[in-house]
Amino acid sequence: MDIHEIFPTLIYETTIKQNNFKLENVLQNIPFDVYDNWNCDMKTTFHTHDIIKDESFQNLLNVITKKVSQFSKTFGASGNVRIVSAWINKSSNGSYQEYHIHPDSHFSVAYYLKADSNSGNIVFRSHEANSDMFTIPLTEMKPASYKTCAFIPITGKLLIFRSNLQHMVEKNYTNDDRISLSANFVVE
Repeated sequence: MDIHEIFPTLIYETTIKQNNFKLENVLQNIPFDVYDNWNCDMKTTFHTHDIIKDESFQNLLNVITKKVSQFSKTFGASGNVRIVSAWINKSSNGSYQEYHIHPDSHFSVAYYLKADSNSGNIVFRSHEANSDMFTIPLTEMKPASYKTCAFIPITGKLLIFRSNLQHMVEKNYTNDDRISLSANFVVE
């Protein structure tokens, strides 16, 4: 019997060794706002500060762009990868973010500037989870039956994924802010 893995969901995970302390200091002078379209109370710079134009973030964004370019080759992409948007998310105790996607881009990233294992996992949901109208009765969970996958936030961790992959962030159970950089990329 042959088993074929036909539609894999790929998530690139790596660590970027970066001195985030300097960036944390920069963030103290950047205005954050609560995004009106969310139920959660996470704060973001999405509408208040253009991270792409901020010189303080250029080195980090260049490293991330190179990683996204490498990951795009896994899909057979041959064009240039260009960053189209970037912002910072700040989640205090109790903050979370509901499931969402990033439209109008090919790849998205989550990079943790400051996080620890209890500050809220990022959870990805399978495309199949939205259309599984007749679920299989299971006696045991196996990778083929998973509908979600969680990654623990750790300072310096970078996750790259297709922008159409639904994801959410669980509640922050610490008294420290979880600070992450999100960005979207297109292949031209």
